[in-house]
Amino acid sequence: MSGQVVLESRCPVPLGGDDPCPARPFPTTVLIRGADGQRAVASVPTAADGTFAVALQPGRYHVDPILADGNPPAVSSIIVDVSNDRVLSLTIRIRGGLAVLGP
Repeated sequence: MSGQVVLESRCPVPLGGDDPCPARPFPTTVLIRGADGQRAVASVPTAADGTFAVALQPGRYHVDPILADGNPPAVSSIIVDVSNDRVLSLTIRIRGGLAVLGP
């Protein structure tokens, strides 16, 4: 599994173009827990550009980026299914203290 964590922000003045308010990389740590949501499987620091990669066995995982206050998001984890037959790539968007999957 690989991906990038980005911070969405509100622009006081739209910047124009296709994305008037682009997301910024959010360097952090991504906490990955097993299907039960309790057992930590991995803790992966991102690069400065918010990207991360980790090898996982097939299965269901709870994924949480650690927010600026040092805690996971206030809502439920992002749940992903890892399989042998495809590469899983995520974009995790931080919106006002919440983490959501994004395009």
